Amino acid sequence: MPDATTSAQAEIARLQGIITALMDRARLGTLAQGPDYNLLQAALKLEEQVQKRTTELAVALRDNQEMVRALRQSESMYHSLVNQSLVGIAIVEEGRFAYVNPRLCEIAGYPAAALRGRSAIEFAAPEYQAQLRERLERRRLGEGSRSHYQVQYLRADGKRIDIEVHSNLAGDGGQALVLVIQDITERCNAERQVLRMQEQLRELAVHDPLTGLYNRRHLVEQLPRELLLAGQQQEPVGIVMCDLDHFKSVNDRHGHLAGDRLLQATAELLRLNTRPHDSCYRFGGEEFLLVLPRADSDEASRMAQRLRAAIGTLTSEVDGLPAPMSASFGVASFPGDGRSMDCLLAAADAALYVAKADGRNRVATAPGSGAMALRA
Repeated sequence: MPDATTSAQAEIARLQGIITALMDRARLGTLAQGPDYNLLQAALKLEEQVQKRTTELAVALRDNQEMVRALRQSESMYHSLVNQSLVGIAIVEEGRFAYVNPRLCEIAGYPAAALRGRSAIEFAAPEYQAQLRERLERRRLGEGSRSHYQVQYLRADGKRIDIEVHSNLAGDGGQALVLVIQDITERCNAERQVLRMQEQLRELAVHDPLTGLYNRRHLVEQLPRELLLAGQQQEPVGIVMCDLDHFKSVNDRHGHLAGDRLLQATAELLRLNTRPHDSCYRFGGEEFLLVLPRADSDEASRMAQRLRAAIGTLTSEVDGLPAPMSASFGVASFPGDGRSMDCLLAAADAALYVAKADGRNRVATAPGSGAMALRA
């Protein structure tokens, strides 16, 4: 823009020089005759044109100066806004930082000189770099002018931070990217904490607080799914119901703390003596329930016999309890003793009743399989 001003001023000076030369030549001749008169007339006409052109150029020059002043004010305001912005701003050219504002330097923990000219990808956490590289390549190919995403960056001090990025192409068809970056670490940490709390609450909702085993709520949610899957795959599911014998007398003679220790020891014994894919439940009070995928009635009965023998050893681990401890077991299996949760639980409960009626410390199978009580 200063070149336009200089050119206008030079043109005015040149035209004024021409007028002066013509006027001087006209004064040397006779004003009323000869070619000099015509020359004077031409000079006067040219002067009028020059004055008109000078006026136009003066107006253009004034407009140009106003435009330059407005642009400078706009540029100053732009730099003021960008430098005082509460979000990070960067311009990326050919995948590298061409400009970064002070707020982005604060977010990244680097001075501007350490960021300019470096890849916008290398500061991302390793697991996000491929994703960023793909995004930048899509922008380079002109696939969309805007994008919005979240990534994790590594600060200069090694701290991992969460950032939110809004990316826009600079100008129509431009290759430069304007990035608006916001540090959202606190928000993401709060969201992660909420998710952890929700997971903890979910775990508490499906676990018995005393023994840590699953509770009946989880049983109601999970057993129908297990039976549906078993039916599709034509596989059996064993159900074992366990009830500690004479548990009320333990509470009455030794107190509820001793009873709680016995329940906890029994739960641990069940966990240690079942398979990884089996599920252990505290069914209620001193009753426990096992769900044994891919176990038929015979296999479930053998499992119950091993557990019955193991429970007899609990008195050596729980102080103050009378010896020996014992438990009764009822066994049912899918699909022979029922195809629904309610039918299977009723069958196992009926078998448990048989075991207790026959003297306790026994394993009995469901009546539908032919009632049979076993004692080691």
